[in-house]
Amino acid sequence: MERNVDARNEKGAAQAVLEAIYGRELIRTFPGRLSLEALQRRGNSVTALVGCGKRINEGSAKEFRRGRKQLGVYADSHNQSGQPQAWPLVRLCRISHNWEVLRGGAVLVDLPGVRDANAARGRVAESYLKQCGAVWVAAEVTRAVDNASAKDLLGSTFRRQMLMDGQYSNISFVSEIVLNLGAREICERSGTSPEDFAALDDAIRGLQGDQEGLEGELKRLARQVHHRV
Repeated sequence: MERNVDARNEKGAAQAVLEAIYGRELIRTFPGRLSLEALQRRGNSVTALVGCGKRINEGSAKEFRRGRKQLGVYADSHNQSGQPQAWPLVRLCRISHNWEVLRGGAVLVDLPGVRDANAARGRVAESYLKQCGAVWVAAEVTRAVDNASAKDLLGSTFRRQMLMDGQYSNISFVSEIVLNLGAREICERSGTSPEDFAALDDAIRGLQGDQEGLEGELKRLARQVHHRV
């Protein structure tokens, strides 16, 4: 196995996957011939998750955010470089609400690029594209010419596939721009001192913490009332 892994090619991507599952040291210093049978005898907490699925449902975004530790156990892996790490594929995240723009029954799907470095994510995108009534190809306006996904989606192979699926006329290219403003820029533009900005930020965080505490107390009191009734 190579020590300088280039995940941009197929060989490097395959080695990166093995190192994420079994650990960098084991893969790069494996005694003897590296084979599927040999790896199967080296099971760990990550290999136990292979082929498994987990469904997480919450009634609101706030409850889902509070329960994010359920996902963090699998996705974060505490950033232990070189150790086995679980990076599961999020196949679907569905958000439902009575938004006005969707009252006609439209469903918006945010897909990864079909040129995603992760082949599994790319396959998910391709399968959903066949079901879409309209396809928007979004790319940042300042980099749209160099965007790999945009080039691929507008390439001859993709256009031919869309034509075969009867969706050739449903493609739209959307150029977008997002401005990322840091705290320093915000202070300069608004005439606010960095000290005042930091104090306001601390105050907001404190109030958010108080709000969560009061909401928890409200739920506790509501349960008490319910039990007494």
